[in-house]
Amino acid sequence: QAGRLPSIYLQGALRLNAWGDTPAEWLRTDYWFGNSYLGLRVEYTLFDGNEQRAKIQQAQLETELAEQELQTTRQSLALQHYSARQQLQVNFNELQSLDENLAMARRIYEITEKQYAEGITPIMELLSAEASLREAQTNFLTAWLEVRQAEVELWHARGELISRLTEN
Repeated sequence: QAGRLPSIYLQGALRLNAWGDTPAEWLRTDYWFGNSYLGLRVEYTLFDGNEQRAKIQQAQLETELAEQELQTTRQSLALQHYSARQQLQVNFNELQSLDENLAMARRIYEITEKQYAEGITPIMELLSAEASLREAQTNFLTAWLEVRQAEVELWHARGELISRLTEN
């Protein structure tokens, strides 16, 4: 909008000119002629073909677009943070459940091992209990890894990833 204001320019100059055929004539004071001028110029655009209005509208549209992008980015980050928190909670609950399953599989294996040692249980039941224990251990470790991955995602969503990784 500042382009609509008039522009004012002040110009001026002082000059001395010498005339002569030889340098000796230039040094004489009667061969020197002085002149000067002073000028004032004012410029004002009466009609610019609506260029200024179009530039103002373009700047307003760009500002609105930037604000919308900022709002979208904020919402996206909030959603990412919420999702990461929820995923961490789900993975942690799964880890707790699998921890209980692992403890139960250990107890079953220990009982089956004692029964096998006493000759009450056949070897197939002991092998089955051992396979169940190994599967429970694998599931627990997988769930533990998923919890750690969810923690990293939450750090990322909070913007703490680099600081957390550098402190460890």
